[in-house]
Amino acid sequence: MATDDGLRKRQVHSAPLSPPKQEEPPPPTQSYSRCSNTLLSLLILYRFINALLVQTRFVPDEYFQSIESESPKIFQSLIAAASDWFIYKLTLIMFNCKETAKYALLCHIFSWFIFYCCTRTLSNTMESSLSPMILYYWIKALNTNDSISNKTMCDYTRTSLHTSLYLVLMALSVLVRPTGVILWAPFCLIHLIIIIRRGGGASGERGRRKWVEFRKTLIIMIIVIFLSLLWSILIDRFYYGKWVFVQYEFLKFNILEGRSSNFGTHPWHWYISQGFPAMLFSFLPLLVHGLYISSINSYNPLHSLSPLAAAVILLIVHSFIKHKEFRFVLPSLTLSIPYIGLSVSSLLNRNSKVIKVIVIILILINVPMSLYFSIIHQRGDVSVMKHLRQSVNSSSSVLFLLPCYSTPLYSYLHGDHQLQFLECLPDDGFPNIETEFYSSPLDWLLIHIKDPPTHIVFYDVLLSKIEEYLHNNSYVQEAKLFHTHFKDNDKTGQYILVYTS
Repeated sequence: MATDDGLRKRQVHSAPLSPPKQEEPPPPTQSYSRCSNTLLSLLILYRFINALLVQTRFVPDEYFQSIESESPKIFQSLIAAASDWFIYKLTLIMFNCKETAKYALLCHIFSWFIFYCCTRTLSNTMESSLSPMILYYWIKALNTNDSISNKTMCDYTRTSLHTSLYLVLMALSVLVRPTGVILWAPFCLIHLIIIIRRGGGASGERGRRKWVEFRKTLIIMIIVIFLSLLWSILIDRFYYGKWVFVQYEFLKFNILEGRSSNFGTHPWHWYISQGFPAMLFSFLPLLVHGLYISSINSYNPLHSLSPLAAAVILLIVHSFIKHKEFRFVLPSLTLSIPYIGLSVSSLLNRNSKVIKVIVIILILINVPMSLYFSIIHQRGDVSVMKHLRQSVNSSSSVLFLLPCYSTPLYSYLHGDHQLQFLECLPDDGFPNIETEFYSSPLDWLLIHIKDPPTHIVFYDVLLSKIEEYLHNNSYVQEAKLFHTHFKDNDKTGQYILVYTS
């Protein structure tokens, strides 16, 4: 008998692609609530530490177009922690398994690229953090387990609340990243179609309920869209001093006119062949495995496929835009995590130590990547501003001979200083100062800088080209700050130098 039990146990664990056993969600209890609050508190603490550890530059928008004060970092760490929490909740509602949800949360926490990006003050991180929240409430709003005829007034109220929540979050996502309208509009349409199809061709009371729910949902959508646009337009009117539709201007500049290509272009397949795999890193094989498990098992397709659909739509849309950056498809990485968690949960349930060790390595190898890119790689652009904040005074002037938008400026110096930097405005008719400078650095300095500043900041690769100017104006090296071990273009150096006269 003992032998039979052991045999049965080995057979269960040797199932090659069996998903974790689905579970009924536990009823809310005081103990369950305490555990949830404890977990959320730990996630907030973790993301706060995450925010403090990030000491490097990722993209110009993060520092050049934002403030340095710690409050935005604290706020963003709260948003990131909420995203962690909703990854758990989304995975749970997708696969109805707490174990899978726990591993998805673990993978979201350990993902090197999410750690590197999620606490940065970028619109992309906000968009990414909102995506699991949107899909969670979208799935809840569908309420696919109840037919129209079985719904009570309480069910309708709950559905309306979930609908309002996902629409408000959707609107916020689109306001901060207007390209999100291409991603989220289909989900609104699907919601309306499901309401109609769920009621079928029913007549009488059932048909009446169907159209009541349809009208109510459509009205909520219209109200949220109208109020969101009105709020955005009024805010922009206040700040710009004129009427401007920022979301349209964003789409016009980046998509209709394609002028974002001034900042660099990549081939159409870059996200699929290079960008997204690099973001996934060691999670790539786990994602493939998780998608396969999801496809061969009888999960509710609206639950299990919605994040995949959103991730794919985002990748496809951005593949048609010439200017590509890793951060543009950050939501696709976030929405891939539930499938990675499904894979990890399935593999760790196997009776194979080798597989378990491999999975653990694939997860933990993200840790050194997270720390290196967050603390070491490209830290000079930020470090130099901290140095200048200590060394300059009210009479100081600083010339930044760095690629445009490399460093934060007044938001870090917190003083009335004369600052000059190279510009690369994408507008037609404006000279590209950066291009002019790098074509002949010494000549540009002799022509344009008649009154030498007290400080000059530049990468070490430029030293040999402007050394004559530095010597003739009695500049001496004040600081040499580490920037990176490997550079991505010939304008960037391993160190940032600060010279003072």
